[in-house]
Amino acid sequence: MIASSATHTFTSVKVTSDTMEPGDVIAIGNVPFRVLDVTEVGRMKAVRFQSGELIYLHPATEVSAVRTIPTQNTPQPHPR
Repeated sequence: MIASSATHTFTSVKVTSDTMEPGDVIAIGNVPFRVLDVTEVGRMKAVRFQSGELIYLHPATEVSAVRTIPTQNTPQPHPR
C-alpha cells in the first residue's frame, strides 16, 4: 500500500500485536518496517513485514506505529 498526504492522514498510535494492522509501520532499531500480516503461533504473534522479516511478539507487548487513515476526499475505486 502506497499512501500520500494528499489522500491519507498519518497518525502515531500505540499498538500491540493483537491490534496491529497490515500497513502499520513500526521501527525496530530506528529501521522502519511495514506490517504485511500478523498470525497467531501458540501464545505468541508472528508479525511478518513486507521486506520478508519475521518477528515473534507477546500479545501484550506495546509498540509505537504509524498508521495511515484515508481522508474523506479519497476517491473510492469503482466496483467491477
